[in-house]
Amino acid sequence: MTLENLTIETMTHCEAEVVSKELQGEDSVSQVLSLLERLRHNRFQAVVWDQDNYVGGIWYNPIYKQWTAEFLDVEWRDADEAASVQAQLLQETAVRE
Repeated sequence: MTLENLTIETMTHCEAEVVSKELQGEDSVSQVLSLLERLRHNRFQAVVWDQDNYVGGIWYNPIYKQWTAEFLDVEWRDADEAASVQAQLLQETAVRE
């Protein structure tokens, strides 16, 4: 997994259409984490792909009764957790490079 060419697909609130955005380059992880948190905060469903591989998304979690975001098997449910996850994942991706 290179994580330099990510696609995020977001469903509109009425679930009538899907909007896609491609994120490319070395800062694609940072971009997708920021987008995921904004979408989670505004209660949009989303899926993130690295080519054909699922790497994250957003959904309503009925167990916690909160919108949950996930990226690279790490989940968060609020802005504080999002900031912590972003710092952790950006550090991990920097180590890989």
